Amino acid sequence: MEIRENRLNKFINDISQLKINSRNIYLVAFTLYLSVAFLKTTMVTDYLSTHLLNYGAYLAMSILFFKWMFFSRFTKWQLILEALIFLFSGISWIKSGDPLAFYMTTLVITAKGLDFEEILKWYVILATIILVLIVLLSELDVIRNLSYLRMGHIRYAFGIVYPTDFASHVFYLLLAYCYLWFHSLNYKHYLILFIIAGLIYYFTNARLDTILILAIIPTMIIARKKQYTNFDSHGILNYSWMTTGIIAYLAIMVSVFYSTNGPLVLINKLISSRISLSHSGFIDYGVSVVGQAVKEYGWGGAKGFRNFNVGGQLHQYFMLDSSFIRLLLIYGIVLFLLIITAVSYTALRAIKIGNFALVAVLFLVALSCLIDQHMLELAYNPFYISIYASVETASYLDKRVGITS
Repeated sequence: MEIRENRLNKFINDISQLKINSRNIYLVAFTLYLSVAFLKTTMVTDYLSTHLLNYGAYLAMSILFFKWMFFSRFTKWQLILEALIFLFSGISWIKSGDPLAFYMTTLVITAKGLDFEEILKWYVILATIILVLIVLLSELDVIRNLSYLRMGHIRYAFGIVYPTDFASHVFYLLLAYCYLWFHSLNYKHYLILFIIAGLIYYFTNARLDTILILAIIPTMIIARKKQYTNFDSHGILNYSWMTTGIIAYLAIMVSVFYSTNGPLVLINKLISSRISLSHSGFIDYGVSVVGQAVKEYGWGGAKGFRNFNVGGQLHQYFMLDSSFIRLLLIYGIVLFLLIITAVSYTALRAIKIGNFALVAVLFLVALSCLIDQHMLELAYNPFYISIYASVETASYLDKRVGITS
């Protein structure tokens, strides 16, 4: 009895010593929201109410807003700017019915001054644990492992709502690992990436995500050369901060001017009709200033899986898979310009402070956003938090990994 009382007293004492500060509040909300956001991409939703998960997201955002109100320091102009961002992202949520832009801007703004590497480490730990548990649950038939047939190849989702979404989870986790262990990457790690890419292609047939995983290898090799050697002495890579804007512009141009008789027909076929679907989005909905509702019909999740199997897979399908097109058509011009500008500026800042790991990651995220819709989903992409959080400079990185001049 005495032992139990001592343990209880120790537990109460430990709880009482927990500090309520900006960092801890953010990490609590981040943990809650990441867990909820990740579970919404899985077949656990067969058992957990979507409304319940949404309430978890609302609670996380409320905690972050509380942090912003009472634990943030800003100048008058910073306050005005951040308030305007909240306002426009909130209006976009109301107009489109989609809260993801509001969630991401809240996560970014409230991360001001916090350590991005620490946040990313927590993302890696939590996301890896959840993904492994979901795969195990699907293999044990506790939740459904949806399988889709494409040209005689069975594609498995491993407890995620769709095979390509599973592949995207793996891609973004690998990016996070490569960023955190950037200084120690070598041929062994690249071989592991190559093997994982092969397994992803074999089990999910996610061709584009397989290419993205393979693209990590040369991108990290070049970034490491730029970081630690005299590679690129002319500074050509210093202009890589423009990548996100350029790719976004190209995605919009090819979508707007796509024609069934034009030169992009073959490319459109190779990337699963993404260009023609984006073109249809522009024709059917046009572009709004602050967002609009777009009705999509996909093949992911329980409802989508039923649709996939209706009429020999001829059921209506319409998805804006390109994040850049989604950002413009669903969330509006204001948030499109704001996010593209913020990401480009973050890449430019990373170049100036010599953090080429972040430059490489933002480049690969831009490539992913060209073909996947996960730009604003924390369950996949935690890297935009670096827009406002503190990231390592070259000198700090060198000191941490033991490099001396």
